[in-house]
Amino acid sequence: MRMQRNIPRGLRLLAALLALMLAALALGGSMARADDKSDELRDKYKELEQQLAEEKEEMQSIQARRQNAQAQKESLQRQQQLLREQIETLVASMDETQRLIDLKKLEIEAKQAEIDARWDEFKAQMEAMQMMHDTGAVAMLFNAQSLYELLTFSDVLQQMSEKQTDVLDFMKTQRAELDSQKAELDAQMAKLEADKAEMEAKVAELAGNIQAADSTISAAKAQEQAQQVEIDAAEAAYEQAKKEFDDYIRSITASSFNPVFLSGTFIWPTNSNRITQYYGNGHYGVDVGAPAGTPIYAAAEGTVRVSGWHDHRYSYGNYVVIDHGGGMSTVYGHMSSRACSAGDYVQQGDVIGYVGNTGYSFGNHLHFEVRVNGGRTNPMSYFSS
Repeated sequence: MRMQRNIPRGLRLLAALLALMLAALALGGSMARADDKSDELRDKYKELEQQLAEEKEEMQSIQARRQNAQAQKESLQRQQQLLREQIETLVASMDETQRLIDLKKLEIEAKQAEIDARWDEFKAQMEAMQMMHDTGAVAMLFNAQSLYELLTFSDVLQQMSEKQTDVLDFMKTQRAELDSQKAELDAQMAKLEADKAEMEAKVAELAGNIQAADSTISAAKAQEQAQQVEIDAAEAAYEQAKKEFDDYIRSITASSFNPVFLSGTFIWPTNSNRITQYYGNGHYGVDVGAPAGTPIYAAAEGTVRVSGWHDHRYSYGNYVVIDHGGGMSTVYGHMSSRACSAGDYVQQGDVIGYVGNTGYSFGNHLHFEVRVNGGRTNPMSYFSS
């Protein structure tokens, strides 16, 4: 004790100053190590966040392939059904055409029978006339009742022959017309059969394509199940890493070696004073309405701990978290864009982003929170008006 009293005051002040400097250096080293660890944890969860996003993107790609295959299958099935309906119509036309062909065959057979009968009659008449010419002419002459009958006998025979010939020619013309009609029906039937065969081939081709689409759908469903396992694993790893980062940030902001709150008061974080929702009733901050693109200012100086996208059902969208020391931090949500990065040291009033409508938001505004040791508190408690 006497030795301390004998030490000059200047030396005692110098020793105290050196002790403070050493303490500051130690504190700085501790903070540097803390910053290194927070960066490591942040990088880890950011990497896992990117991996999770890639896994989800792959899932979307798989789902798109399945949906495209499903749409293609449905389109092929519609085409197949349309072709089957057309085939049914063709079959009905073929049945009707076959009925007409059968009727035409009966008409041709009947006409041919009539021709054959008339031909037999004609031949019999010709034979009789020939015999009359050869042996019965004298008898006919004796039986003639007048000179006119005698003179016209040969003409009558000639007329009889010509009439029979005309009848036969007419019947042959009718038969030719029937044959032509049947040929047209046969050609129509052939075309219907060709169309039916072509459509049946297309139906078979569509069936193959539908089977291929089914295979694609089944494979995509299996890939979706496997991909969901990957997503679940990636999400669990991301949530764990994010929790480790949040827990660490909470621990260092509440630890004894952190500096005290650097600012005695906050500044209002934007130029707008239009409060659209206050703190309370399940709302853990203050909403400040402002046009999109309105600058957002750091309420106090500190280190940016988070600058990114909040992936949650009730998402902050683009958001920033600033650690002000002493367990005090502020949160700025729903930004249209961010103007700072995690790890940046910002001064009070620095622009850290711009008002937007991202995340779980219903209009352009800033969601502003104040947290003490990780717990949310009423931001309005830190402003005089």
